[in-house]
Amino acid sequence: MIRISAPQAYYCQGGLLEQAGPLVREIASRVFIIAGPRAFDAVKEPLCRALSGAGVGFSVELYQGHTTAGDIAAIGRRAAASGAGAVLASGGGKVMDLAKAAGEEAGIPVITVPTIPSNCAAYTPLSVIYDSKGGYAGSRILKAAPRLVLADAELLARAPSRFLAAGMGDTLAKLLEAQTVTGHTDVNTALGISIARQAWDIVYPRGRDAFATAAGAAQGDPEAGRLFTGLLDAIVFLAGLIGSMRGGDYVSAYIHPLGDAFTKTGEGGKVHGEVIAFCNVVQAALFGQDGMMEELLAFNSALGLPLRLGDFGYGRAEEGARLLAETFDWNETAPLASTPFAFGKGDLLRAILRADKAGARCKRGVTCPLS
Repeated sequence: MIRISAPQAYYCQGGLLEQAGPLVREIASRVFIIAGPRAFDAVKEPLCRALSGAGVGFSVELYQGHTTAGDIAAIGRRAAASGAGAVLASGGGKVMDLAKAAGEEAGIPVITVPTIPSNCAAYTPLSVIYDSKGGYAGSRILKAAPRLVLADAELLARAPSRFLAAGMGDTLAKLLEAQTVTGHTDVNTALGISIARQAWDIVYPRGRDAFATAAGAAQGDPEAGRLFTGLLDAIVFLAGLIGSMRGGDYVSAYIHPLGDAFTKTGEGGKVHGEVIAFCNVVQAALFGQDGMMEELLAFNSALGLPLRLGDFGYGRAEEGARLLAETFDWNETAPLASTPFAFGKGDLLRAILRADKAGARCKRGVTCPLS
């Protein structure tokens, strides 16, 4: 069985917020906006002007929580009571996940306006749920993807560079995870791997030039804008399309489950994609892929992504690695039973320490030899 639940429309271009009114009006004449405070500050002038100009009414719910099940239910009730015909989400991944699930609770479609290019949450029919302390508490597969995705390239280019780096690190994980599936015969898995390869081929070669491209796009340079839009398409659209597929053997391997363990033991203020970038290196260490470890460390170094456990606030690497290995939920890797990559807690512990040690030899902005 193959199920692809994708948005009806995805737009990615500069100045999109100014044109958002008629696009939103096609879906609803009134929207319930859910946004992070900083995100709303970044979009409110052009977005509210565009909505008002198209005759779209709106109310605003500012959110700074952890996307808990309780918050989803409560905000879903408020969205339903508002009389809005759609939820409009503006912000980062947690706001996107909350708004998507709240929209489902309210029984109305969702429109997403990402304000940072840090992941594919604006596109996917899935919400990650956390507990009140920010620890991973599970994922909710949604009945539908957002109806409309509006990715304003100029807005996203102005976001702090760490978020672009995070989005690129998270996107690389899609291929690293997909390649753990061996001997696949189903179309869904083959398609997922192919899309993940396309995303890698856009993101990986542009690693060192990504920040300059974003800066040029923010300043209105047409060529830089074209290149940056391509990066956004990989981070939001291609990675999101993979996350929109259900069925087949496509699994999350060890990278995202390890990222979930970080949320329960300490992320040191890092966002999801920054955590995943380090987990990419750990999986390569787990599989004994020395060449891939070196490539990923060089990539992370060039983009200022985390290289060591100390970057996440762990005082001692040994203690941090042990805590992560003990917190890792092996049930999340259950689909891997049919692959040759079956490991235990000791293997994961050694891989985390090896990745940390290799990262310690890596200097920012240079290659990172393992020996």
